Amino acid sequence: LNLLAQLPELAVISRSSAFSFKGKDVAIPTIAAQLNVAHILEGSVRREGNRVRITAQLIEARSDTHLWSQTYDRKLESIFAVQDEIAAAISDALKLKLALVAGKTVQPTVIKAANAAAYDAYLQGREFINRRGRENMEKAARHFERALRLDENFAPAHAQLAIAKTLYSGASREAKQSALAHLDRAQELEPDLAEAHAGRALLARLAGDYDSMVEASQEALASNPNYIDAMHWLAIGLRGLGRYEERDAIRKQMWASDPLSVIGRANYASWLNDRGRLAEVHEIADQLLTQGESMAYTLHAEAAMASEGKLAEALSWGLKGSASSSYVMWAFLWAGEYDEARRIDQWNTPWVDALGGRWDEAIRTTREKLQLDPDSKRVIQDAAEVLYYPGRIDEALPLYERLFESAPEGRPIPGYASLPLTMRLAFARRQAGDEDGAQAIAEIVRQDHAARRAAGEKNQLQDQAEAMIAAFEHDPDRAIAALKLAIQRGLRGLIFLDEPIFEDVRNEPRFVALRQELVAILDAEHERVLQLICFNNPVPDDWQPMPETCDGVAERSSL
Repeated sequence: LNLLAQLPELAVISRSSAFSFKGKDVAIPTIAAQLNVAHILEGSVRREGNRVRITAQLIEARSDTHLWSQTYDRKLESIFAVQDEIAAAISDALKLKLALVAGKTVQPTVIKAANAAAYDAYLQGREFINRRGRENMEKAARHFERALRLDENFAPAHAQLAIAKTLYSGASREAKQSALAHLDRAQELEPDLAEAHAGRALLARLAGDYDSMVEASQEALASNPNYIDAMHWLAIGLRGLGRYEERDAIRKQMWASDPLSVIGRANYASWLNDRGRLAEVHEIADQLLTQGESMAYTLHAEAAMASEGKLAEALSWGLKGSASSSYVMWAFLWAGEYDEARRIDQWNTPWVDALGGRWDEAIRTTREKLQLDPDSKRVIQDAAEVLYYPGRIDEALPLYERLFESAPEGRPIPGYASLPLTMRLAFARRQAGDEDGAQAIAEIVRQDHAARRAAGEKNQLQDQAEAMIAAFEHDPDRAIAALKLAIQRGLRGLIFLDEPIFEDVRNEPRFVALRQELVAILDAEHERVLQLICFNNPVPDDWQPMPETCDGVAERSSL
């Protein structure tokens, strides 16, 4: 697959989608239709003693006829050399049969593994990475560690171990250092290894360095044009740089190359979510329930919370995935169950305190974290936010400025909720008397907001940014209309209506009515949350609410 993908005239389906048919009795035309391809290459491997027989055949899908077939008998003196020899032979045969005119001769690269057992452990680890989810990443890491115990010089295992560790715990300093050590070792062994470049792209994402993320992803794809994870990280990097048309082109390439994989469909679902196509998101999540439960639950929870504002539904899906899910914590937070939220994630304790009205405690905790980890962008952001909301804007300003320093030139602060976060910097500059500086920041947000709208993004974050821009421009009608739309699209954080930037419209009757509307929605969702966890807990064997949470709660037949 990797070799054929390097032929520029040939569109090759990624391994994760192609192998989803392995061992299944599915007609060739059906497979071709699901993968949207014109030809199918299939084959088998049989081993007898120290010999291996490999068969391959090319089938024209529309007529279900054989165009070419070949059998290869080889000694198993070096399975990796045999693999590459036969891959090259099949590639050459297909170039002739499909009348491809390759621009260059593509040579296979012999896999540098000491033994088949190390390679087998590596392949198992790759399978778990494709499934995503914290538990799967931990399993993947164990397989890669086993591969390295069997062959310390197996470069792909070093690179994929770095990727697995980064995916489930990359925010910590220790995880970053460990990942870097493995990536350095991988590239010392194989300088052009695609997986090593991809690992550096992932680390660049954590640092908010989108230029490096794009560069590393492109280097990975130069070595392996069919590497779906590298495509995914390239798309994220392009989005971070505001290159939305290029981002969408890469997304389309991903969906064409990997239409049936877990991560491919999950990425497509997130793209649909940003565009408000929620029925399709839930449909994809349902399809994934039999293939990757953790990702399916996450997609359902994401759509329910971030786009529909259904806190109880999001909580139910989140609990099914993992009781430690961020969707579980935020569902409890927005519903006002602060003690339950505190049990889920100790890292987010400052937000539990803040939303519960204990701002001084939240500020103290974030300052302590900032002393321990002064370069963490997440900690800096939390520290800025818990100062900004209660009105200590002069203290928040230098922290927002530090975040802005990490942004590419002319771009908003990187990360989730990028535009609202950057508008808070604009407002803080205005409060400090720097109107020119405030307008410069606001203009960055205006331009990126317009570009995202032009790219088809329709979600509550875009509406929230629109409302903040309007309030900044002293346009109460537009601010209130945008907030109303944000609530319709799932905004459930009452704190966002209490933003200091809305101080000029806070007493406007329509704004007061809108706030009351959100309070009523949250009261109803709170009741649904209590009914769920007290009487319809979806995971009673894995998680239980605190007894005091359900004290005095009466069961209702329906809500």
